[in-house]
Amino acid sequence: MNKLKFIFSILLIAGTVSAQLVSHSAEDFLKLDFNEELKTADFIRPELIKKYGESSQLDVEHGINLEINTVSVAGNDLKLHSGHAILDINKYVQQRLGHHVYSAIKSGMVDIKVFSGTDDSFFKNLDVQYPKLKTATKLPSLYEEWGIVKYLVQQADSKPVLIIKIPTSYRYAQHYATMIRSITNSKAAVVEYDQNSEIRERYSMAQGARRITDKLGLDYSIVSFGYSSTWIDAVENSADWKYVSKTSAEDEKSGLQAEVVTLENKQSKRNKKILLISSKKTVWGELATMMIGAFLHKKVESVIFMGSAGAVSDKNSIYDLSVPKRFIDKEGYIAVENILNSVKLPSTNKVKINFESTHGNTFSPIEQNKFYLSAVNELGLDTIDVEQSLLAREISVFNIKNKTNVKFGAINLITDKPFSLLQEQHSDHDLDRIDMSKKKQARSEAVKFLLGGLASPDIYRTSCSFLFN
Repeated sequence: MNKLKFIFSILLIAGTVSAQLVSHSAEDFLKLDFNEELKTADFIRPELIKKYGESSQLDVEHGINLEINTVSVAGNDLKLHSGHAILDINKYVQQRLGHHVYSAIKSGMVDIKVFSGTDDSFFKNLDVQYPKLKTATKLPSLYEEWGIVKYLVQQADSKPVLIIKIPTSYRYAQHYATMIRSITNSKAAVVEYDQNSEIRERYSMAQGARRITDKLGLDYSIVSFGYSSTWIDAVENSADWKYVSKTSAEDEKSGLQAEVVTLENKQSKRNKKILLISSKKTVWGELATMMIGAFLHKKVESVIFMGSAGAVSDKNSIYDLSVPKRFIDKEGYIAVENILNSVKLPSTNKVKINFESTHGNTFSPIEQNKFYLSAVNELGLDTIDVEQSLLAREISVFNIKNKTNVKFGAINLITDKPFSLLQEQHSDHDLDRIDMSKKKQARSEAVKFLLGGLASPDIYRTSCSFLFN
């Protein structure tokens, strides 16, 4: 009897979803995700609701004079029968694509395409793919503020096509391709990446950084990315530094935001200017290197990165802080040291700090199935994320090219532990189940540790001169 009730419930749910799909046009149905965003997004402001809350018609331009070089990006086969670090892949994908987008793809209501590249590259690609298309519908979404835009292409006698335009990152393209393959179970490549867009993106970032530094100046000695909102509170409680001043600037075109914070060392009475950078747009993978690279110059002493990472060995637990000793990417070990690793400040009673990790790169948490985790564990990796090793490589290349000695410092907040899958156990906390109080406390301790490290004489003994020996 219970089995019959269960089957009836499943059929009822399926029928309800089917009825929803039939009773709505594709546009009406997909627009419903905006209402979900209003409930879940943590950056809602009235001006954003006004700006992105309605559909709009886009006149498709043809004959655009721009060279693009697109490549297809195939998603990974997740082999979910063998296990995955993400307990509920469907939920993970729904939360990132939108529940109604997910349902429309899965049901076949729409075909799906994704394009990764600059805005001008996207419109050129639209011109190439649809030479007779007159208009496309831009769907409402708060995430347009992040550079993620949804367009609906509807032509007579053809199934509607949903095109998601995402920022310029091959790794982000892999992330989307794998999410979509998990829905469709199809090997067909529906994601395109424009290789020429990286040059244009780097140029745009460099121009945005120039406009910002025209306002703020170039006399900063440290560039810091991550946890910028935590800095001021941490400085006010610092035993080593005194807050002096802060100036801010924003570049609307590139989405870059920056603050120069001036601190005074309480012991030496000397000032230190730190440039805190962030972006309104999604920063994933290579985009972090483009952003940091835009603010690098020969007088910069150090680049500091504070971010989140997953633990792929048993050295770290969730909400620990990890200060990696080594960095590795697909090319191998990277010739750059973590200056913060030389500052062995003790763990506190609030958070544990680990210093002996080897850090590697992943294109997304979604690739972390059992096969992947076994492979990275055999390589000796302890932590992974999508940006940090790429940044280490960017700074290493910058130093070699310019014969400079820009140092790199990195701190990770462990937000999930994919390694638990190999131990056949799961934590109560992961990417979608977060203890916000513990996460906030760990972030505060990360900045506190950084400030203590910057005041330590040990940090200035670390050198990159070995690169030129």
